[in-house]
Amino acid sequence: MDLNTSSLEHKMVDKLLNEKLEFAIIGLTGKVKAGVSDVCKLLTDKSFCDRVTKPADTSQIDMSMTRELIVCYRYLHHNWRPFVEINVTNIIFSFILETEIEVLKNQKCADSTIYNIIDDILKKEESLISKAYENLKRIEKAIGRDDIFDLRRVDKLFKEIFISDNRVENLCSSWLSYKNKIDNDNYFRQPDVIVFCYGCLVAISELFERELRVYGCFTAMYQQYGNNLRGCGKVYISSEDDICPVNLFCIPDRINKFVKMLRHCGSWNLQSAENKDNKRVNNRVYVVINNLKNLFEAFYFRCRYASFYLLAVTCDERERSRRFKKGFSNEVYELNENLSLGKKIYKRWKKNPEGDFSEDEKIFLDFVKDDVIRTRCYGNGLADFILQDVVKCIEDADLFLKRNYRETDYNSDLELIWALGRMVTLIMHPGLLTPTKEERCMQIAMTAKLNSGCLSRKVGAVITDSEYNILSLGWNDAPCGAESCIRRNLFDLIRNYDRDAYSEYECYNDEFREYLNKINSRITEDRKSNLNGLPFAFCFKDMYQDILAQKDQIYTRALHGEERAIVACKSDKIKGGYLFTTSSPCELCAKKIKEAGIKKIYYIEQYKGISQSHIINIGKERTDYILFSGATGIAYVRLYTPLMPYKDELKAYGYEPAGIHKEEKNDVKIIDTKTIKEKVIITDEKLMGQECQEVQEGQV
Repeated sequence: MDLNTSSLEHKMVDKLLNEKLEFAIIGLTGKVKAGVSDVCKLLTDKSFCDRVTKPADTSQIDMSMTRELIVCYRYLHHNWRPFVEINVTNIIFSFILETEIEVLKNQKCADSTIYNIIDDILKKEESLISKAYENLKRIEKAIGRDDIFDLRRVDKLFKEIFISDNRVENLCSSWLSYKNKIDNDNYFRQPDVIVFCYGCLVAISELFERELRVYGCFTAMYQQYGNNLRGCGKVYISSEDDICPVNLFCIPDRINKFVKMLRHCGSWNLQSAENKDNKRVNNRVYVVINNLKNLFEAFYFRCRYASFYLLAVTCDERERSRRFKKGFSNEVYELNENLSLGKKIYKRWKKNPEGDFSEDEKIFLDFVKDDVIRTRCYGNGLADFILQDVVKCIEDADLFLKRNYRETDYNSDLELIWALGRMVTLIMHPGLLTPTKEERCMQIAMTAKLNSGCLSRKVGAVITDSEYNILSLGWNDAPCGAESCIRRNLFDLIRNYDRDAYSEYECYNDEFREYLNKINSRITEDRKSNLNGLPFAFCFKDMYQDILAQKDQIYTRALHGEERAIVACKSDKIKGGYLFTTSSPCELCAKKIKEAGIKKIYYIEQYKGISQSHIINIGKERTDYILFSGATGIAYVRLYTPLMPYKDELKAYGYEPAGIHKEEKNDVKIIDTKTIKEKVIITDEKLMGQECQEVQEGQV
């Protein structure tokens, strides 16, 4: 091979791969106490690559997994850069600084006010300067620079805030000034903007968060702040403020501005304000957005960045509940984060305020009554857009990690570290590894769920034998011979068109037909035109429950995904097999699983009920519940599809055995064969010695 051609091919491959290496953005989501912050700490740790190593005792680890760990370890040691955290709480704090001073003085927090809390924080001058500088130096490490920020600039910016006793007013004024520059993309040659946003602002926000946690109100307050921002565009609202769609993306839009700022921070020499040439330098930036709680905020980043991945951190619900303080139930947080459950409790309360509610439900309802945006969203149908819904975020994630809280220190949670290292390796270099058998099966379950014609929720399931060979698959939908709900139209049913798509009850029952006529009489032509050609699909279960004025799952038309998979599989093959499902089984499906003799259930989202504790966990033969960890959906395809055949990549770098051999044969110089063999033996011995030393030191 011609040397110049080889060098050019090498550069071409480098150009391709650098597009992947240059930028990546991961959005973290998960329930309170699930371990999201632990994953964020790992991603932002400069020494994370040293932890992706096999343990001293490999007796419990499959050798293929050990070899994959070595691949990840070596690759990350050459290419690892810590991620830069953009915490959603810091972004929300920036909106707090846009509030009028009088409003801040009137906002109560325990026995103080928001204004006084911020003012007390600003009195800790030395601590803030030190923390801000530490944050900025961490960014320098992450982007591979050490010449951007200096302590004098941080000190100068804080002095401007502390110049008088009106510290809070000065802080708010400074932020509004920098916000104006950010909104107008006027920060390319102004390092003070980046120093303030990533240094001063973050330092103050973190201390503010710490103070609110002392008062025990941080989580509830920031949940409410996020909802207020998505609805009305400001942190503190009243019943007079209007909900406007333009505010839906105000949080991710500001996060995106911080992302852009960070990318330019790594691209330009900001140390010298007089640098008119804006010398271009190495620009490798990895960003982790900590704590996305709304599905449409993740949608925002998916639309803008091909390199965005939503990563859900989960853990066993029983382990998570133990993480909460004694005397405080996690059920209140669950009702805040699980939109579907919260709406059901609220509707029950609206129908019967004196009804039978648990203590946790009463606490939740007391909180909701004082929450302007939540009560309005529950009543006007905007809850799905504005309120946080962590459960939906988890269901829609690209990547899944599980936190094992039996390892109290996240640094000791090796399975978490290995899985995260594997994901980051594939984000940087797609196709370097092949899918795990669990990923392969769950990907098919995720594909199967797309067959579901359910109007509200899609669930997919796959049954395998004990060797992970697929036996059957299923999805929630009407049984064979009955039409899917998505293809049934209420207008067609009302005018008795296409009767084969509808049941005898729907077509001929007098009570049901009268119910339909009442609905039809309220649908005007203007209302029909608002559909813009969309089919008027309907849920029979909801309508029939409305007629009976009662709730019961028995009236659903659909088989569950697990049911369909079990029915499609022969009973002699299913015993001892495994089930992969996008949502863990309900009580009805759990009984069928128990009867079938399934040994393992891999799931993504845990079903809220007693199916595991009451139906599965009984007797000597019990089924293992295993939280899924890995990639699914589009991320599965993107991570495991190589940019080019790996053989061609090695060839471009000059590592083609046959090519090297041809170079040897074409060499004019005559070399003694015996000498070559001796050199090869010596080289091999050196490499083996190096490998042994690395293993002894716990490096591979």
